[in-house]
Amino acid sequence: MATESLANCRTGADEIALIVGREWWFEYHCSEDHRSQDAQLWYHSHQKILILRVVEHDADLAMSREDRAGNGTPIAYQGRFRDGYEHTVLDDEVLESRKGFYRPDPPKMIAGGPGCR
Repeated sequence: MATESLANCRTGADEIALIVGREWWFEYHCSEDHRSQDAQLWYHSHQKILILRVVEHDADLAMSREDRAGNGTPIAYQGRFRDGYEHTVLDDEVLESRKGFYRPDPPKMIAGGPGCR
């Protein structure tokens, strides 16, 4: 049985068992720019996301989240935000609580920007 806390997950396999099918907090950790192709994802930072499934990855599932981050092999998940927007997110962007946020709140979406639908 999977643990109930990300902090207690010792392996990627434990993390996957806990994360998939549940709602978590999301914080975007890439290019914070309105012109970015991922601007839409940035605008969804600090919102709840339902993790739907694992996306193909090169991660060693025996490694911890911290070890995978240091190795540059995160687990990628497909997630859906409450407004229906779906996107791939990385494991370090999936958080248990708002307390884990370290980036500022994103700005409002600019209509017609590259990352906008």
